[in-house]
Amino acid sequence: MARGQRTFVLDIGGTFTDIVFLDASGRLHTKKVPSSVDDYARAIIDGLREVFRDTGVTGADIVEVLHGTTVASNPVLELKGARTGLLTTKGFRDVLDATSRDSQQSAHVEQGKF
Repeated sequence: MARGQRTFVLDIGGTFTDIVFLDASGRLHTKKVPSSVDDYARAIIDGLREVFRDTGVTGADIVEVLHGTTVASNPVLELKGARTGLLTTKGFRDVLDATSRDSQQSAHVEQGKF
């Protein structure tokens, strides 16, 4: 990666949005801002503005953004929201196993072959 170029990692959660990146010296920077549930993008924009202000990094320095979210997965894991199904293709059974591993709702996961 060329000097000045950064990869930013963004994680949008139901309560907080986290922003993480490494600077040119290898120092890890993190920023936690409240998530904006009416418009999740706003938390990213606000958080990036704070990071840019605090570090001197600019949007031109960003070459890659990695994004994750728990907003959609939390209701499933907490057994809240609408009843849903999860279908996987052959070779991805571990996705179903991960949904029930070490959790109290494992009895609610039905696995079958079609």
